[in-house]
Amino acid sequence: MFPLQSWNLLGAMDETIHRRSALIRQPITRRHALIIAGTAFAAVAADSSWAAEENAARAVRIALPAFDSSSVASSETARSVRQLIGEDLRGSGHFTLADSSALIVPQVDQPPPFQAWRATGADLLVVGRIKIERDERMRSEFRLWDVAAGQQYLGHQYFTRTDRWRELSHAIASTIYERIVGEPRDFDAKP
Repeated sequence: MFPLQSWNLLGAMDETIHRRSALIRQPITRRHALIIAGTAFAAVAADSSWAAEENAARAVRIALPAFDSSSVASSETARSVRQLIGEDLRGSGHFTLADSSALIVPQVDQPPPFQAWRATGADLLVVGRIKIERDERMRSEFRLWDVAAGQQYLGHQYFTRTDRWRELSHAIASTIYERIVGEPRDFDAKP
């Protein structure tokens, strides 16, 4: 058994590294070491692209239909909140959005028609409602449903100012992400 040696690949061009073997003694030049390192890098890069494809294949399909709203003012906010939640989740790489445009928007306080949502291929369903209260605060509720099991995963209600809809969207996306992926994620954090 021969001792391990560390290789300094940044040395002079004529530097050689000798490899000991029981059968032969062959010098390995810096060029050979770079070729070996390049081959190893290519193998790792190929493995990484395969892992990315595998993760995309495992992405959770989530349906995010329009959020219910009580007025024209809250309707625009609801549309913006829903869109940003979708962008956050899709951008994480763990979720893909299922087409939910052909189905009737379910109510937050009632179980959705799971059979219809199963037909979309969705694994999860997010149902939400935005309402502007009399004191000009925005009330947001959402429920996350497991479509296959027909069960609610979670439900939350938030109160905030109407100008803080972006923070609200990120908070909802972070809550969904943490519940499904099992790791905390702050979509509101600045990169």
